[in-house]
Amino acid sequence: MHLFWHATATGRRRYFLAGKPRWQRTAPTHLFAISLDARGLPVALFSVNQWVIDGHWFDARTTLACVDRFAMADVPGHEASCRWLSGFVRLYRPLIAELLIRRDQRMARRPDQGPALQDRRLELLSQLPIDWIADMDALEAESVRRGW
Repeated sequence: MHLFWHATATGRRRYFLAGKPRWQRTAPTHLFAISLDARGLPVALFSVNQWVIDGHWFDARTTLACVDRFAMADVPGHEASCRWLSGFVRLYRPLIAELLIRRDQRMARRPDQGPALQDRRLELLSQLPIDWIADMDALEAESVRRGW
């Protein structure tokens, strides 16, 4: 599951206006992706190279600023999924930051970033496993400890 931020080249959120071209000076920015197992449970976070999504490329700091503003608007009939995804991003924000830092560190080892962003041999740039079940158990235990 890939998460995107639709933005201008500066990273500012792009809001579409009625009657205006939808793709003028704006493109999707890949924030990160979530690997799911056969049951649909999240098992890892990963990042991909620019050529995979053909959108704006931002450094980890700018991408993380977009992640911090990420919130799914309620889609009729899918409100629970939207809230879950927004909460997932907040819960895993520290790991997302680490993921993006590792992505940038890997790209920094390349002598010329421009061609590296289009190198078809570089698809997956960083990956971090997550243990969703253990994390939910830890949250539940903390909730009980605090008496919520």
